[in-house]
Amino acid sequence: MQGTRSALSCEDRQSITITLEKLNCLSLGALIALFERAVSFYAELVNINAYDQPGVEAGKKAAANIIEYQQKVSNLLDEGGEYSINDITSLFDNSVSEPIFFILREMCFGNDNYLVKGDWSNPNSLVIQKINS
Repeated sequence: MQGTRSALSCEDRQSITITLEKLNCLSLGALIALFERAVSFYAELVNINAYDQPGVEAGKKAAANIIEYQQKVSNLLDEGGEYSINDITSLFDNSVSEPIFFILREMCFGNDNYLVKGDWSNPNSLVIQKINS
């Protein structure tokens, strides 16, 4: 961090260092609020609407799709049976295997409720089954 600060200073670029006595929910929330207001203030200065950007809306839609996939994958595995990523992907309309892989990885890592056969470095080899409820 000091290196970055020094490099910015050498180029006559301003920076700020925020030091917290303790990182907790209150101080983290205050930092988030501070940066939200800084973004809003800067956006006003440069005459843009920071809260009406196309990428934000696309991100919200993508997140909603992932949440929907998570629920579908969870419900499918709750029904029992063994499923490969390709099996799961083929059961969902307009789905692709990459988000399904990441959802399964998040669900299964460190969770004894799932039996995973195959190699995580080869997603097409994976077969997942829920074994406990």
